[in-house]
Amino acid sequence: MGRIAVGRIAIVSAGLGAGHDGAAKEIGRRLAAAGHQVTCHDFLELLPGRVGRRVREAYRRQLDIAPGSWEWLLNVLQRSKVMTALTVWLAATSSKAMLRAFGPDVDAVVCTYPLAGQVAMRLRRRGRLPASVITYLTDPFVHPLWLADGTDLFLAPHPEIATQARLLGAQRVAVVAPAVPPAFRPATDETERAAARDLFGLPADDLLALVLSGSWAVGEIEESAREVAAGGIATPVVVCGENSALRERLHDLTPGVVLGWVDDMPDLMRACDVVLLNSGGLTFFEAHATGVPMLAYRCLAGHGRTNASSLEHAGMATWLHNGSELTGALATLAATRSPTRPSVGVGTACPSVAISGLVRQPSPASPREPLVGRRIRRLTVVVAAMAWLLWVVTSGTSLAVEHGFRAVGETGVQAGDVYFVVEVPTNQPVTGPDVDQLIRLDAAAAVSVTTAAENPRAVATVAGAGIVVVNS
Repeated sequence: MGRIAVGRIAIVSAGLGAGHDGAAKEIGRRLAAAGHQVTCHDFLELLPGRVGRRVREAYRRQLDIAPGSWEWLLNVLQRSKVMTALTVWLAATSSKAMLRAFGPDVDAVVCTYPLAGQVAMRLRRRGRLPASVITYLTDPFVHPLWLADGTDLFLAPHPEIATQARLLGAQRVAVVAPAVPPAFRPATDETERAAARDLFGLPADDLLALVLSGSWAVGEIEESAREVAAGGIATPVVVCGENSALRERLHDLTPGVVLGWVDDMPDLMRACDVVLLNSGGLTFFEAHATGVPMLAYRCLAGHGRTNASSLEHAGMATWLHNGSELTGALATLAATRSPTRPSVGVGTACPSVAISGLVRQPSPASPREPLVGRRIRRLTVVVAAMAWLLWVVTSGTSLAVEHGFRAVGETGVQAGDVYFVVEVPTNQPVTGPDVDQLIRLDAAAAVSVTTAAENPRAVATVAGAGIVVVNS
């Protein structure tokens, strides 16, 4: 076998939670161990000015306040090539910073974030990036935005993911081992599991359900934890990550263990009997590598639900849709509790080997179009992009408020119906008796942008009770 070339490799992730960054960090570690010179970059930091920071803040707020609007946006991008092109064009404002960060001698670019791959390939097609481009697919569900035309190689950590990529038109796909650190492994014996429980002060004999939602701990984590505790079958172990407000709200969780940021996640997973997750992605592969069974529950709108659907389709996890299903699944685990768990097939080839094989092997660049043609096309795109952004901040905002707590779709309200409408307060909780009275009155709940931002729990309570929510 010939010697694999060693070169300069740039890895581009995005600081949107820990999933993309976690995969990038592990791939970088393996490449550095193989002798490559590795640099890591945050795509959001390559955007001009403070745009990246604002995008991160807006995305986090969107998942927390109006997750349904995120699902709506992903659906639009999945169906509309025009909107995808506009999104990529806006992301391409990072092009100059990306080239400066990579330097002139970069041999390969590895992307763990879809827009990073799109911009890198845009530069390559224009003859400005003489390097191979490889994309590592971090999520169980492959959104079309991942698939930049001409990408040298897509790395899929499971055959199901590879199949999705090929069905969407990817030409070169390799199934590789998930990019998780080697510390994520099953416990060697019950003594090691007991020691892990002692490390975190966990009950020695309880069935422990680890409730996770990434580093930001967004979504209906509190509701999931309280349902597990109320069921009396398992003790919830909740990781709140950076979400200090969630940790404060769960101070009275009984039974239950509430943790903040956890540095030793491998040991915590080994200490628990099941992982309850709402987003999939890297957390799923970490749990799988640790040998812990997984349940998808109260999944985040958008990527959380699509990931859960893909995991269930591939037989990798069970997607639960209501409290009774949760109780039944935990009861089954309690009855069949065993230190050995069944495994599901993932890739075994090291991703760093596949990447190393493409160092210094870029594809030829496409010829650039004439300058006048480029300027006309840019002007057209600018006008279309402005129209798109204007729609998003007007009609799009209304959609987010009106439908943000459930999937965007028909409300079921017939034309001509008359409703008694009550405005949801901006600074007061909505109680059970309040909900009961609204139902008796057959009333709708009016929600303003201010209320959605400042009192999301009240709006979620109303929407969860099936009360019609209207934009005030």
